[in-house]
Amino acid sequence: MNTRIEICTKEDESTTVKGGILERLVAQILTVQQFEVTQTVRVTGMEIDVYAKHKITNQVILVECKAHENALPADVITKLLGNIMLRKADACWLVTTGPLSKDAEGTRIEWEQESNSERGKLSFYTQDRILDLLVGSRQIQPLDKILGLISSEFVPGDDAMLMCTSSGMFWIIPIVDPALGISSTVLAFDAVHGQRVTSTEQLNNLKAHRNSFSSFQWLGSESIDSKQTELLAEEYRNIVPVISGDDWSDYRPARPEDFVGRKKILSDILDFLESVNNGNSRTRLFSIKAPSGMGKSSVVLKLASQVATSRKYSKNFFVYAVDVRTAMSARYAEMAIRSCFSEADSQGFTDVTTRDINSTTVSQYLNDSSIQKTLEYLKQQGKTIVIVFDQFEELFSQKGLYPLFDNVRVLCNEIDALQGPLVLGFAWKTDLTIPADHPAYYMWSNLADRRKEFELSQFKATEIKSAIKLFGRHLQEPVNPILNNYLTKQCQGYPWLLKKLCIHVFKLIHDGNSQDYVIGQRLNIVDLFERDISELTPDQHACVIEIAKSSPADYFSITETYGSDMVQTLINGRIVIRRASKLTLYWDIFRDYVLNKTVPELMLDYIPQQQFRTDMRAFACLIDKGDLASSELGKELSVSTATIDNIMIDAVMFGVAQRNSNTIHIIPDSKEALISTLQAIFKKHTVYVEIKKLGLEYFNYSHFAKIFHTIYTDNNINGKTKATYCSKLYNWFVCLGLFEEVQGQTHLISAPSAKSAAFNLDTRSRRGRYQSGGQNLFWGQTSPEKMICAYNLIDSGRTNYNELKSDGYRNAIEALVAARAIRKSGDEVHTICSLPQAFANIEQSDTIVFAKSLLENNPSMKSDEMGIKLEEKFTKKWKSGSRIRYGNAVIVWVKYLAANDHN
Repeated sequence: MNTRIEICTKEDESTTVKGGILERLVAQILTVQQFEVTQTVRVTGMEIDVYAKHKITNQVILVECKAHENALPADVITKLLGNIMLRKADACWLVTTGPLSKDAEGTRIEWEQESNSERGKLSFYTQDRILDLLVGSRQIQPLDKILGLISSEFVPGDDAMLMCTSSGMFWIIPIVDPALGISSTVLAFDAVHGQRVTSTEQLNNLKAHRNSFSSFQWLGSESIDSKQTELLAEEYRNIVPVISGDDWSDYRPARPEDFVGRKKILSDILDFLESVNNGNSRTRLFSIKAPSGMGKSSVVLKLASQVATSRKYSKNFFVYAVDVRTAMSARYAEMAIRSCFSEADSQGFTDVTTRDINSTTVSQYLNDSSIQKTLEYLKQQGKTIVIVFDQFEELFSQKGLYPLFDNVRVLCNEIDALQGPLVLGFAWKTDLTIPADHPAYYMWSNLADRRKEFELSQFKATEIKSAIKLFGRHLQEPVNPILNNYLTKQCQGYPWLLKKLCIHVFKLIHDGNSQDYVIGQRLNIVDLFERDISELTPDQHACVIEIAKSSPADYFSITETYGSDMVQTLINGRIVIRRASKLTLYWDIFRDYVLNKTVPELMLDYIPQQQFRTDMRAFACLIDKGDLASSELGKELSVSTATIDNIMIDAVMFGVAQRNSNTIHIIPDSKEALISTLQAIFKKHTVYVEIKKLGLEYFNYSHFAKIFHTIYTDNNINGKTKATYCSKLYNWFVCLGLFEEVQGQTHLISAPSAKSAAFNLDTRSRRGRYQSGGQNLFWGQTSPEKMICAYNLIDSGRTNYNELKSDGYRNAIEALVAARAIRKSGDEVHTICSLPQAFANIEQSDTIVFAKSLLENNPSMKSDEMGIKLEEKFTKKWKSGSRIRYGNAVIVWVKYLAANDHN
């Protein structure tokens, strides 16, 4: 039978009282052995719990008493050895009711194996040795004698507790229900005299002390109440694993087959478990922590599934994840461990298929010979059992379960002390405030330096992309690019908000609406918001309005007015998000709706991959020739496969083309329809909307760039790349007729005509020497070397146009403008893309592409012949000298580009 000592105090008694009980216990033992004893002596630089001097031999013993439940660290022993030297004591005792840590136990073993005279100076008294001392000095009755006093109508459990209180010592013996193998009743005996305690008053007084059996029935003269045992049996039967949703559109945790992302955290957890299994880690506790809705339960489910289905992990690990919301009593942890081993047994993971253990406490269960044998088997086989408590924070508000936290702490201590193939994990919510006087706070803080933590962050872009792709599979059609972009941006990286939006859209489309209709109706977000609001109580609604008004609202001010329970309910319901001491509503669009009953238009913030002319050439080719394979379109345009891929990214984002297998289909049936579609899309672009909101009828490029940079704030993109994006987007607005450049100013056009933009596409009208506008013509105004030199000067800070012009760089500047590498504003010029990008723009210009195709067919073509071809193709009227000059310049550039790689 397992025996243990518990130093027990009442809730209102301090830890000093607890220490005093152990000190008096030790003093009694020493007094019997003819020592004069002084308790709690303060001497220079230290405090000694018990100072004892033998009445005859004058032997001095110093005693350090530790009435701890946690594992005792090794440094306590080191300090004690120092005390022996300082005080010149003959011997020193370490008396502890808690286990020794692994390091401390190692120190004890090493010390006790010493053969020199110093060995006797330090003695260790753990629970079993304290009991031997008490029995040997006849301070208490031996347990065997107590067990002999128990009536045959009772079946004692497999463990017993010596309960030490301020009023005395008592043997507490659990009684087991043989049919269920569970104990919920204890008998109490006076440990000194051996009489059974039957007084209700005395039993209630003992039960009021904090102890392992505080939730049991303390039996007096009455009969055993079987209801409590039956409830425990029911709780055991109701231990349920974490359950996923039934399908993709279920708000419950994701099914493993629907799980996306989180590869890093899963890999890290598995690495941790492997380090435990390989004996490379002494940590046996871990937590998966994150705010509400970040997918903790889904990660737990995926972990269990990945382990169960993987050849690599299934033989070595058994993961048992339980939903603790089924907890009914303080003994849930014990029932969960019992259920875990039972499941592992039945699945053939352990050395037995069934086991017969009488369950009384967590400590008793884990120290049972059957479990110990299984743990040794697992260790030899290189196996580890992992149990995970999910939804643990759901128990915090249930006062009837407060003792459970103490039992969980005991479970953690036992698992830590075992240092075996058993690991305990928690899914822990971080947006929860636990008062310092809450038992869960003590439990969790107590485990802080003993657990490995894995934190779930918001979804990364790749994870959002995977989730939306999964949404499309269940939708059974590709997700509209505008809708895709909207979901990506508006979910803010929150998995729960992305899922909420996707499910909302899914239901709208499932009801017979098209994606275009849903987008046009702004996703019917009003319905979603109204449903959220309808589920609130009037007081909760008032709290939400108050948070919206002062967002970000101060947590403490709001809780002072509305109460912490209400605020926590809103956080749990994912209506409110807490960040440190600030509260916001889950979505800024929802906040605007709460305050003003308005929702915004769906806007686009996409920046095209290609220049306007490059995309338009491809779209026009598809309109003229019909569906083409990627290779066919590339050949028609004389561009690379990579360029075609980028064109298709733009086409799909704009919703103007589809790729079926390798065939590209353009959706608009005319250039006018194409332009109208693009104009409608770009009128909803965030930059265009912002300019309109600011009331800017006229502005310059610098002002446009400032607006662009306030919207696109990604610090991971360098300044030069942003400048390229800014210039590219500006050109799209110009080419679509949404901007008009007039005498150095840009005019915003609210109602552009499709014909004017289509006309630009066909005629390539010139917009001025230093404004790239819709031009995609490059005439090689200067040599490549001179252009490179000019670019480097401007990039290094030489930005005054007149100075550069006087130094002979006028044509080089014109070439750089045509290459969309710089922009001229007044007397200043600035680079807006990298030099390699400039060369890429030149290589994709209509003139260079056309000349390249001519030279491939006729490599020896002369300058005048090239000039004639260019004049005919681009409807120019050149004199003979100009024809030769332009023809020669373009040939030089085509050959230079072919011979040099600027990537």
